Amino acid sequence: MIRMDNYDYLHKISAKPTSPSSRTFSPLMIRFIIIASAIVALIITLSIIIGNVTGQTKALYESLHLRLNNLSSDVGPIASYTRELKSSQLRALAGTLRSALTVANQDLAGLLPELKIDPTSIRTATVDSEFTILSEYNQTLRDAQLNGLLDRTFVSSTSLQIALIIALSTEILEHNPPDYIRTVIDQLMTDLTRIETGFANFNNGSS
Repeated sequence: MIRMDNYDYLHKISAKPTSPSSRTFSPLMIRFIIIASAIVALIITLSIIIGNVTGQTKALYESLHLRLNNLSSDVGPIASYTRELKSSQLRALAGTLRSALTVANQDLAGLLPELKIDPTSIRTATVDSEFTILSEYNQTLRDAQLNGLLDRTFVSSTSLQIALIIALSTEILEHNPPDYIRTVIDQLMTDLTRIETGFANFNNGSS
């Protein structure tokens, strides 16, 4: 009997204590882990979305900057072909358009540092895309001049350029830009809408 008691005692003290790591998680702990994991996943997802939106918005600003710069340039198609137009009314409209584009371009260029945009390092894809738009516009006017259709073609092709700028500006506004950008774009769109109407009236009057 004494031998049995000693055996039980030795068996008890030799048994390994239960490791804390082997214990199962409580329901409260499991719930906490699930919620924490969901929050981390949400934060990562939002960071990716915000990064994409920021990149897309920056690309829109870069496109608008290049578009305004190309079209308002002294050697751009608007300036180059305006003096070749036969209609004085059309030349006046073209001059007003170029003035509006120049003012908007100067205003936007002054705000590029606020937008963290370096005009000397705009992404190649954006530069190539804008160059293609400019080249096609210039080629259209050149062909029209050679065929004696410059005035009529200037109205249609330039109206298209105005519509493209308005569409690009509208897309920027949909991304909720800062107020200082919204002010510039709102004024640009007001000016372009008025000039677009002038081109439409000229076209209707000459047809």
